[in-house]
Amino acid sequence: MSQTLKDQNYRSALGLKRDPFAPEPDAKFYYPFDSYEQRLKVLDHLVQGTDLMVLVIGEYGSGKTSLLHRYLATAEGHWKTDRIQTDGLSLADKSGSGPKSDGYPVFVQQDTRDPIVIIDDAHKLPENDLIFLLHDALIPGSSRKIKRLVLFGEP
Repeated sequence: MSQTLKDQNYRSALGLKRDPFAPEPDAKFYYPFDSYEQRLKVLDHLVQGTDLMVLVIGEYGSGKTSLLHRYLATAEGHWKTDRIQTDGLSLADKSGSGPKSDGYPVFVQQDTRDPIVIIDDAHKLPENDLIFLLHDALIPGSSRKIKRLVLFGEP
């Protein structure tokens, strides 16, 4: 029996329309256990705090993306999905012959002065984009300042 057929039988036997273990989190399958709610509160405190950068680090499958999506669903303020774009070339493509990047997906909360930027899977962020965020956008006095950078990624 193929894996796809087994998955379909599993979902139909339990009356599920969607796989509860799919890579993309689904709020319908959220269970608010105490330690997870505590992590959400800590994350909210850090994001709204005063530090310039917050790192959320964990191994693959540890729940970083689920925590991020739950935070975005419950956090105050308007978060929008956007893309960061630097010069369009990764450091490996400095020759200019490689294809230009469409940017990297980010979540942005526009503050009255400077935005808060959250990036999931930050360990996959091209090096030149990370350098741009750390050097050109995060450092006080830069022309493209952001209020806070929150990076979710693997060690």
